[in-house]
Amino acid sequence: MSVGEAIGYIVSQLIGGVAGALLLRTVLGGAATGLGMPALAHNLALGATSLTITPAAGFMIEAVLAFFLVTVVLSTAVAGRAGSLAPLAIGMTLTFNILMGGALTGAPFNPARALGPMVATGNFSDAWLYLTAPIVGAIVAALLHTGLARLAQEGMAAAEQGTAAQTPAERVPFETPLADRRQRSAGLASQRSLRFAPDANARGHLWCKLNPSSGARTKLAPAEA
Repeated sequence: MSVGEAIGYIVSQLIGGVAGALLLRTVLGGAATGLGMPALAHNLALGATSLTITPAAGFMIEAVLAFFLVTVVLSTAVAGRAGSLAPLAIGMTLTFNILMGGALTGAPFNPARALGPMVATGNFSDAWLYLTAPIVGAIVAALLHTGLARLAQEGMAAAEQGTAAQTPAERVPFETPLADRRQRSAGLASQRSLRFAPDANARGHLWCKLNPSSGARTKLAPAEA
């Protein structure tokens, strides 16, 4: 994806989030319902205790939720490993993110989703948190995905190089016997180039081995009568 395409996606999502929140305010006749405005939990009852989410904790929660979502998207839809199950994996991740963080931060984990209600209601409290935390989580997920993909490629390349560096005997068990047969054939061919002829100058009809290329003769044992 080019820089221009990325900017186009970001601007389109921001415009869509704001337009959706304004349309919802028009349909509901005002912003009394909050229009899905995200907010950090204050005095959230958890059994006998209460919980208040600080901005630092809220930042971490939103970053982690965005990290989970972007990791699943990159590992399924982008990498193509999940096939037709990619939408199910992404949808289940969204569901579990909302179940986990909805009561704590509102769980928008998307700057466009958080900015729309802020503009429609005019309430920009903790805007820095909701606009930056998902970006940080998404960047960490992208870096991790890229690093793991690069390690996998390097591992495959190293394995291929190791296979190529193996000896022929290790890679093809039957190649060495074939080479031996070729060597034996070459030796027989060289032997066939030598002819046997009687040595007329020797007594008892000694036989000699004649080398056609050099004309040299080598005396052998006497022939049988």
